[in-house]
Amino acid sequence: MSTTGTQRAAALSPLPRPDRRVHGSRVKIKQGILKSATKLNYDTFKLVIKCDEGSLGGTAGQYATLHTPGLSKPRAYSFARPPEDEAADEHTFFVRVVHGGEFSGWLAEKDRAGAPMTISGPMGKFGVDPSSRPMVWFAISRSDCISFNSGIGTGGSGGGTNARTVSPPKVVEMYRPTR
Repeated sequence: MSTTGTQRAAALSPLPRPDRRVHGSRVKIKQGILKSATKLNYDTFKLVIKCDEGSLGGTAGQYATLHTPGLSKPRAYSFARPPEDEAADEHTFFVRVVHGGEFSGWLAEKDRAGAPMTISGPMGKFGVDPSSRPMVWFAISRSDCISFNSGIGTGGSGGGTNARTVSPPKVVEMYRPTR
């Protein structure tokens, strides 16, 4: 490293550390069980996690991490239903089986109902801008189709922002890159 590079590196201040009080008050960790894992089609499961002690309090547009003993690390999934459509101690997620995916492979191997789960969240934030300006969305996926109703969701069966909470309706332009 040159002298100038060394001087610059010495002049940089260290990055601030996250305040644990803020982190701890926002993200909750709950123990629970996998109440059900329903296969919706050839590569998608609907998971319902039942928490031992109440809900995480997550909302549409946020996500949580799921972990079960025996897997190397937690996996993040978006909440699939708004809290008002869930039982007080349950959370629903849609999981796509991915080739080589540790969590989704574990899920697809056999019926996992009753498996212990650790759920952490809520994290992130995504929602519809309350302004009247048109929105532009780019849909990028590995496959050549993406469901507008999954991920961010527009209806009761989807995840994310529920259509009944958006008033007045927004103009949405969707684009998908082509090869």
